[in-house]
Amino acid sequence: MIIISGSNAWFSIDSATMSVELRRPVFNAAVHFGLTALMMERVASEVRHGDLVLLPLEYEHYLQPNSIGVTEACYLLFDEFTGPQWSWLWFRAFTGCPKKLDRLVRLLPRRIFHSAAQDGLDLSVALTSEGDRRGNEEPLSTWRGGWRFNVAGNLKRIDQPRVEAAIATMKSNGAIVAVTFPVQPSESVSNASDLEVWRVLVTQWASMQGIPVVSSPQDHLFPDACFFDTPYHLHRGCTPKNTKSYVSAIHSIVPP
Repeated sequence: MIIISGSNAWFSIDSATMSVELRRPVFNAAVHFGLTALMMERVASEVRHGDLVLLPLEYEHYLQPNSIGVTEACYLLFDEFTGPQWSWLWFRAFTGCPKKLDRLVRLLPRRIFHSAAQDGLDLSVALTSEGDRRGNEEPLSTWRGGWRFNVAGNLKRIDQPRVEAAIATMKSNGAIVAVTFPVQPSESVSNASDLEVWRVLVTQWASMQGIPVVSSPQDHLFPDACFFDTPYHLHRGCTPKNTKSYVSAIHSIVPP
């Protein structure tokens, strides 16, 4: 079993192809980054000896260190945008995300975030109300800097006790756990120096957990050809390349 956690891994790998390449079952349990702790807790007791868990610690953890448990709800809500203006709406709405959630959580139980569309709830008004959009009409290209949440240099250490406890449980069950790190700037990264600060933090944290760090193979530049071909950011156009790259990354941890 290969368990892959992290928002972009969710969309940018083909589990079936990877399973054939690795000659072992692949379970893609990826979730948006703010749900990583919850996902890890759920699978920690299920992994067995020889299983491999890949845990991408995405740069968004660094950009919004105090938003874990909040930003993933924004993502889940914004994933309901499926029209031709989806990308524009997504970026425009993201600016006011914390305020939206403050309002929405008073109306919706947290568990409904996952199934809002299926439950027939119309969240479009709450997400794109004129009040939230006011003053946020910049061209999409101005978002290259990372959603205006960049706090580079303010985070001194990674503090993820729930993830750390889940990793310890997995290791005690004989699983192999590794952290993947992005090797190139993404849509979330303002500049390469910020990415280097995050790399140091990830490396230090992984060392404390006794787990290796491997280069993240995701094709994750923005804007790129992968970004706008689907309502989900990146992914369909990048899938073959990213799947092959993930196979290579996994082989660096567990030889074929």
